[in-house]
Amino acid sequence: TFTAIPLFPAVISAEDIRRSGAQALPDVLRMVPGIEVAQIDSGRYAVSARGFNGRFANKLQVLVDGRSIYRPTFSGVMWENDPVALADIERIEVIRGPGAAMWGVNAVSGVINIISKHSRDQAGGLVAPTFSSRGQHQFRGRYGGAAGPDTTWKLSFQGRRAGPSTQFAANVDSQDRLHNDAMDFRLDSRLGDGELTLWANAGESSMDDLVVAQVSPLPPLSLSAGSYQQRSRSHTLASRYRWLTATGVESSVQASFQDSSLDMSSMYREDRQT
Repeated sequence: TFTAIPLFPAVISAEDIRRSGAQALPDVLRMVPGIEVAQIDSGRYAVSARGFNGRFANKLQVLVDGRSIYRPTFSGVMWENDPVALADIERIEVIRGPGAAMWGVNAVSGVINIISKHSRDQAGGLVAPTFSSRGQHQFRGRYGGAAGPDTTWKLSFQGRRAGPSTQFAANVDSQDRLHNDAMDFRLDSRLGDGELTLWANAGESSMDDLVVAQVSPLPPLSLSAGSYQQRSRSHTLASRYRWLTATGVESSVQASFQDSSLDMSSMYREDRQT
């Protein structure tokens, strides 16, 4: 007996996220049928749809408020870099199945669209620390308010720490500690017949890794253990104006600019403006 998984959108609400107890976005996606989520080490994940899963899976389009967050280096997502705090997500829409014709590149196996909360729904302050016996610690803070009758804003911060995992063979700590910090500002304002939204986001992440199969360049050939540190940062400015036409059709214009870098010790470095 074969059971086909329908291709209609799956929606994860903010209440689903809160009740899940998840501390990272990939863990939230585990509740969606057809989405494969594998945790590689203390902070890295592999996420895909309809198979083809791996660290550098590139057949899944991931959007945050309509803006793609894939890494151009390998056309995939580095899930250890939190694109948005879980407490700031209104809902996550997941469409399984090929959608490249409508959603653009990468949408070979599906689309994940992350929609953040409107700033009017995040007024006031919030401080939420989380501590875990397995080395997963997190701190979230947020404050929002109104700058006028038609303008609201919010500023949020999230810091996430993940302790090292344990090597199975040696029973000692590995070198995969994760340090992740992200700050996000959003402003929403009524403008004419539509609404203008502005985002400013800054994030920084660092993570160590242990390479157990490092080949010596000169004979005799031998294998040894090596380590490197992965550091990434990004600064993003984005804006969107959307409005309803007389016939009730929603239209929007969106633009963004991102300055980012990725540094893997002495092996690889990339600086990019998008």
